[in-house]
Amino acid sequence: MNTNGRLSLSIPVNRKTKTKTKISKIKISYAENWQKNHWKSIVSSYNSSPFFEYYKDKLKPYFLKEEEYLIDFNNNLQKEILALLKIKSKITYNSIYKRTGDFTDLRDNNAVKINTISYDQVFMEKHKFINNLSIIDLLFNMGPESLDYLQQLQIKINI
Repeated sequence: MNTNGRLSLSIPVNRKTKTKTKISKIKISYAENWQKNHWKSIVSSYNSSPFFEYYKDKLKPYFLKEEEYLIDFNNNLQKEILALLKIKSKITYNSIYKRTGDFTDLRDNNAVKINTISYDQVFMEKHKFINNLSIIDLLFNMGPESLDYLQQLQIKINI
């Protein structure tokens, strides 16, 4: 979020064809300096948040290192976020798409949040509370209480 409200940041990718590409083969494009732009946007949006100073040094390296593949960027950042939230989780990867098995497949289902709990956000006086922004919005504004916040949310998955 910034002074104008929601801010959408996306990572540009190289696509050789319009056909489907395996997610493990999607390469990040560095034709433009998106990392610098993203980090500047994050700093300007959250510099005055209560926990920015605490978390910025953990997140900034992801906007300096040039990962080749989007999946590596996502996986590494996911591990960092889980560590910051103090969530111990074993992450496993599949090399093939499994539609059935001894698991509940939630990929095609929508999760619906039953309750909304607001917290103080940087530009709240101008935009009121904006729900579902990002995990960094939560971390920079709630800090160590972020996990407690997430655990209080009630979510229903329509199966």
